[in-house]
Amino acid sequence: MTAFMIVVCSCMPQTSLPTIKAHPDKTTIRIWLWQGSGLESLIQAYKDSHQGIDVEIVTSQYDDIQPNLMIAFATRSDSPDLVLLDSSQINQMKNFPAYFHNLYEYGDEHVHYLDWKWRQAESDDGSFLFALPADIGPVALAYRFDLFAAAGLPAGRTEITAMLGSWDDLE
Repeated sequence: MTAFMIVVCSCMPQTSLPTIKAHPDKTTIRIWLWQGSGLESLIQAYKDSHQGIDVEIVTSQYDDIQPNLMIAFATRSDSPDLVLLDSSQINQMKNFPAYFHNLYEYGDEHVHYLDWKWRQAESDDGSFLFALPADIGPVALAYRFDLFAAAGLPAGRTEITAMLGSWDDLE
């Protein structure tokens, strides 16, 4: 019995040496993203400002996120704490409310979003919020740099970005 107590106390220094304070364990948040989502820098900023939080980012191909999530639900394993889904994928997730937290339990931030975008993340009766909208995209600018250059316009990515920094610049 004495040997058992030595082993237990040696694994818990705050028990055997009460003046030593144990460092609290960090909480790890596991996030699934698709490649090129652009959220990595925001997640890193969050992690840097919350010292007790560790963030594990799992990056997959866009087309793999939803099937991997469905597999995680079916096997009851390896599911993320947060997952980036496209709005076209959220309807299928609504069939699995037991695997989601109702975000309405944390407050209603509806006033910060467009009505139509908010409704995409709600249950049909409006009582359950599955997700928060990240954007109202997609937004992309595709252009032929050779035609821009021939027209005397800036043609490089950096120059185009500087030239078209707001919606008003598109007019």
